[in-house]
Amino acid sequence: MRSDSSIRRPIIGTHASGLLTIMVATLSSAACAQSKPRDEPTMVVCAGGRSFQMNAREKVARIFLEGRQLSLTRRASSLGQQYRSSDAALIIDGDYVAFVLNDDLAYEDCRIRAAD
Repeated sequence: MRSDSSIRRPIIGTHASGLLTIMVATLSSAACAQSKPRDEPTMVVCAGGRSFQMNAREKVARIFLEGRQLSLTRRASSLGQQYRSSDAALIIDGDYVAFVLNDDLAYEDCRIRAAD
């Protein structure tokens, strides 16, 4: 019977180990970038020619649309940045934006407009 010290264990090569380190660092950076709130007013364009502006900060998001201004409070979420109020809900995940307004459910397929 062999002792545990004589069992050969696979060794990850330097190249593979380095690649793994780079992948973990890249994924961590991407996750941090997505979770950071947007500080500048941003234009959001939706299907059907609808649009609105938002200013999403650490604790509050302000929505500006058709002569209205809404203030939503940030909530903990495992999916992007989530903000809610009694009138609306907003989720920002990368350039995709889900916006639900209680009295107008027609904001569909919304995306952050790319900077010109």
